[in-house]
Amino acid sequence: MPVHEQRQNDVSRCALNNNRGFLLLEAMASLMVMFVVLILFVSLYTFWVESRPDTGRFSEKEMMVFSRQLEAEVQQASSFHIMNQGRTIVMRVGRSNISYEMYQDKIRRRVNQTGHEVVLQHVDLVQYEALLHDVRVEITAGGTVHTTVIGFPARRALP
Repeated sequence: MPVHEQRQNDVSRCALNNNRGFLLLEAMASLMVMFVVLILFVSLYTFWVESRPDTGRFSEKEMMVFSRQLEAEVQQASSFHIMNQGRTIVMRVGRSNISYEMYQDKIRRRVNQTGHEVVLQHVDLVQYEALLHDVRVEITAGGTVHTTVIGFPARRALP
């Protein structure tokens, strides 16, 4: 057997008999990978917890969306009237009567006295008031009063 073939056989026998287990370098590399995965997991969990909305409190963003939705419907309405000592507004839009009223701690929107669309939550009190050419909406939530005045040009409020 030539010397070259004998060396190949010795190298392959050495590789088969290598039962030394993990080297320190391999253990350190696996720990590094584990720590990187752990750091990524913790940072993603922290981001997820911080980005969740706080659903137990009044939201200024919801108030802004509510105001714009109400404003759009008041602008489209041919008439409106306020009922229940100022706690409900009913608007005539096309052939539909659209109402916004308090329901528990929410303001809900109903069309023709059916449905239950929550448009604002965690509200303590809502008060609608018909002005000369405007509708004033006062919402009390968490001890703070939020007021919105919505123009109702060239139309009149019904008594």
